[in-house]
Amino acid sequence: MASSEDATTLTARCLCNAHVYSTKVPNSNLPLKASACHCNSCRHNLGTLYHIGTPWPEPYANVDTSSLKTYSFTPNYNIRFCGTCSTPMFFEGAKEPHFLQVLTGTIDNVPGDIIKITRNIFIGDTLDGGASPWLRNPNADGTPVPRFLLRTEELPSDWPTAVPAQKPSNTVPIRCHCRGIDFLLHRADFSHTQPQDMPWYVDATTQKLRSGFCACDSCRLFTGTDMYNYFFASLAHMTLSDSTTRLPASQAALKAAVDAGDAGLGTLAYYASSGPVQRYFCRRCSARVFYVHDDRDEVVDVAVGLLEAGEGARAEGWVAWGGGGVSAKGDVQGGWREGFVGRLERGSRAWGKGGDVES
Repeated sequence: MASSEDATTLTARCLCNAHVYSTKVPNSNLPLKASACHCNSCRHNLGTLYHIGTPWPEPYANVDTSSLKTYSFTPNYNIRFCGTCSTPMFFEGAKEPHFLQVLTGTIDNVPGDIIKITRNIFIGDTLDGGASPWLRNPNADGTPVPRFLLRTEELPSDWPTAVPAQKPSNTVPIRCHCRGIDFLLHRADFSHTQPQDMPWYVDATTQKLRSGFCACDSCRLFTGTDMYNYFFASLAHMTLSDSTTRLPASQAALKAAVDAGDAGLGTLAYYASSGPVQRYFCRRCSARVFYVHDDRDEVVDVAVGLLEAGEGARAEGWVAWGGGGVSAKGDVQGGWREGFVGRLERGSRAWGKGGDVES
């Protein structure tokens, strides 16, 4: 048994703090080896562009996950999440009962070198590389992280050299993994709008929807991801999958419809993480959907991972990726995540298309 002087206590928790798991890890076993998965299933189950997971460093028999909700993610794996705030906490083996992987975004920001990413997997699903350009050099020791088409075939550094051209579309699906959330985002026509009159959430040059990176504790815990990607859109430009039934056009109307159990909104639920904020998710599979703030009545943050854009995971036909800055970096100071997020930010700036808008 490691003494307190040569061990680190790791704690994973959900946003509402109803579920907290702690264990001591010998410092000699740190950093924990982790994988970043970019597959379509993870993106639509979490709403993020990827998830980072590492085996929970405690015997499976000692970990009681029974109070967490279960979603059968694949025949091999379940996701265990908080039914109140939807934080995805663990991937659990359905056929390997001793497999328990924690999402790194749930781990407290303690000092030390806690996580080391060893591989980016299922990059082929993204078509455009997804978030992998800024996950190439995230480790404290400078070790680069290889990218794999699936799990074994390593991709060259310049992949993809080109993304197949797509026929322009005026709609793009917003879908969670279980399809309980199945909306359409419609392309708004700003062709006759002068740049100075463009809505604040639209990039005046490209007329695409502005995006952002956030490292705040609330987004981190809500998504289980250390740095969250989103884009802004108006509820007025969204419909159900039938393309004609519009979503409630204001945050107040959306909240009222969910409270009333409007069946048209499918499995949409929300958690009020603070007075003016509601975080919407799928109550069945836990996917993040919207961030809503009372000060922005009709504009919401949309989870990028839910888009099904033919051009790839980043949906560059719809989303404007800006300058690479990360909001709420104050929340990562003083712990292992400070250096980690800093390296991701440098990666996004080097790539040149990161988001820099605070929500």
